[in-house]
Amino acid sequence: EHVIIKNKKDLSKLQKSKYLQSEIGFIFKDVQNTLQNNKIVLFSGTPCQVAGLKNFLNKDYNNLFLIDIFCSYVPSQLFFKKYINEYYQNNIKKFDFRFKNKEGNFRCDKIRFVDLKNTQIIKNIDDDVYQQLYHDHVMIPRHCEKCIYQQCPRIGDISIGYFWGIQDKINEIDFNNGCSLILCNNGKGRSLLKKIRSQDSYFFKKVPLNWIGDNGFAVNNSENWASSKRDCFYSMILNNNFSEIVPILNKYNCD
Repeated sequence: EHVIIKNKKDLSKLQKSKYLQSEIGFIFKDVQNTLQNNKIVLFSGTPCQVAGLKNFLNKDYNNLFLIDIFCSYVPSQLFFKKYINEYYQNNIKKFDFRFKNKEGNFRCDKIRFVDLKNTQIIKNIDDDVYQQLYHDHVMIPRHCEKCIYQQCPRIGDISIGYFWGIQDKINEIDFNNGCSLILCNNGKGRSLLKKIRSQDSYFFKKVPLNWIGDNGFAVNNSENWASSKRDCFYSMILNNNFSEIVPILNKYNCD
């Protein structure tokens, strides 16, 4: 869910990948009230959520900074809840969609969950049903297909995400700890970027725009897409378990 934090110690609440749709609640109104009290607000979300906030406010605020994330798509929370109930019997208190261990794992190709007894389980993304369906675009909603907000020009002041493929472009440093991508979109974005550059960043480099590739379908006129099995999945998911659906999807084309 979207929340407002006011202290750096709470930054962890805003971090990490979350492969499902966030609950907006009344956050747009809370942002508006905070702005009207002349406090600086930095709002982050998917491009469509940033567009929604801008439409809600219906005016520009000098004290508002907008960050859109490079988004593939966001499945319904109902899918994730059904998955958790089926495979873990809701016995979960923490779930990491992309887990980076202390030794460094720039691909973050692990998931981790902690149960109510504090038992930690880590497994490969390729071995997880939810992740398989997500990355194959089987769970993509129709409103995310060919999304108009995933292209350039971007809707936020800056766009952020993981810089996939950067390790094949630059050999100057070890990317085992990962590398962030920051796309500056306007004057406000440039002002934020200058503040970052004035600090002691571990590594900061300007690179060509086309290095982004298809990250979040941001450039190259690429369009988000749906699996040919999407409609088949949608027709079955309400009345069947994931374990029943996946073998059917793997066996048949569902076209």
